[in-house]
Amino acid sequence: MEYFQLLHLGKEPFSNSPDPEFYYPSPHHEGCLQKIELAIRLRRGLNVVFGDVGTGKTTLCRNILHRFSTEEDIDLHLILDPGFSSPLEFIAGIAKHLGIFDSQLKNDPWQLKENIKNYLYEQGVKNNKIVVLIIDEGQKIPDFGIEILREFLNYETNQFKLLQIIIFAQKEFQEIIKEYENFTDRINECLKLPALNFINTIRIIQFRLLKASDGKVNNLFTFPALLKIYISTRGYPRKILHLCHLVLLALIIKKQKKANYFLVRSCIKRDASNKYRNYSFVKILIGVLILGWFFISGDYLNDMRQWIEDQSQYVWCRAKQKISLFLPDESKMVSQTNMSKDMGEVTEVNGNTYPMFLGSIRIKHHCTLIELTKIIYDSATPWYLKYIRMVNPQIDKFSHDLFNQKVYFPSVSIKPDLSFYRKFWLEISHHNTIEQAYSFILDYPNHFPKIVLIPFWNRSKQLQFSCIVRQSFLSQDDAKQFISKHYENLAFSYTIINQWEPETVFFSHFTKNIE
Repeated sequence: MEYFQLLHLGKEPFSNSPDPEFYYPSPHHEGCLQKIELAIRLRRGLNVVFGDVGTGKTTLCRNILHRFSTEEDIDLHLILDPGFSSPLEFIAGIAKHLGIFDSQLKNDPWQLKENIKNYLYEQGVKNNKIVVLIIDEGQKIPDFGIEILREFLNYETNQFKLLQIIIFAQKEFQEIIKEYENFTDRINECLKLPALNFINTIRIIQFRLLKASDGKVNNLFTFPALLKIYISTRGYPRKILHLCHLVLLALIIKKQKKANYFLVRSCIKRDASNKYRNYSFVKILIGVLILGWFFISGDYLNDMRQWIEDQSQYVWCRAKQKISLFLPDESKMVSQTNMSKDMGEVTEVNGNTYPMFLGSIRIKHHCTLIELTKIIYDSATPWYLKYIRMVNPQIDKFSHDLFNQKVYFPSVSIKPDLSFYRKFWLEISHHNTIEQAYSFILDYPNHFPKIVLIPFWNRSKQLQFSCIVRQSFLSQDDAKQFISKHYENLAFSYTIINQWEPETVFFSHFTKNIE
């Protein structure tokens, strides 16, 4: 039996492996992840993340890989150790990671660079893919490696960089690149990962225990024990995990139900690495009293509560004002009696009136705003994300879990590509509300043909939500052949569509870019 099973845990909660499942989204880590994600999607080129040893750089790196692993249009490559011994070896190493290394050219650095450039152009321009090169342990990059990466950043179109480079490095790398001004000038985001504060130290411990137990276990640490852990580790995640692991082992050996201050102190004393600070109990007690006085102060809590309420009201008012930035012709809005109170406003375009909102959804699965936006609009560009957040002030981060939250979706009209009208489409489900369509998509099997949601409005049917097969067909016969081939996986009331009513308004980005 594993040690953690004796504590009624299903997994090891404080493993030192960078498991994305145990990634704790602290404000600094989540903010960094959000900026990197946007930089990748916007193809901004070079981004660097600095941090001391043990601040969570590798965990963040693995989380990026995990988050983008299912996206076909993003091509990820990871270099764990960039400490190459020569320029030729560095270039060849990158070519190998991109899967284009030719052994016959192993002694020709110029041709290897040309192959990399051609590959990046083909993937980025012809195939519309985003090629991302992630380098961990960036402080090991040699001087010639920095110059080579700078050359690769010159591979670009008029709109974007062909290669996205994300470097995770210790702080000494910051001093190294200061000598290369032509490299630092190309950095889009220079981010720093600090240690966790006391509150987030508590939360990462509780988060991991809940993950390891599926939310069925209480905290195994007393408050003084948690304070001792924070002060001793100074909030460095790797130290926190290692010390908590030692404490759990001691908890089992001593047959205690909860780790207290003295158990944590004894674990620190027995550890031979001397990497933990060890303060006296008196100093810890003084710290507890100061924190207790600060948080139980009635005036402080009342002021904080009032400030939160004021800010929430302000954000919502601003959201209503700014909705005109992305909804067409807001000055011509009229009322509509057959809509619910919160969805009742409509907007008018070219004589057509349609609801300002597609509707609202109570989220039934664990997902982020980016993932949810892709489901509804088939796109997660910063333009969509920015304004969806405006009408959903309760969502403070792009990458926070939205489970069980109510989310509103504005009617962002899209002018379809002309080829969208000329092709045949296979509709496998049709719904009157966005919530019905959302439920259908959640239950749709992964091994069935891929589908996309098309919200649209016209005069006769009003607001509708169509789920169609993502693949288009040039003729009705092609669509019928597809049906016969996938009949077992299309056991729905499917319909072949080629005609859309005049003046139909579409709300899916999918209709804008048809191959």
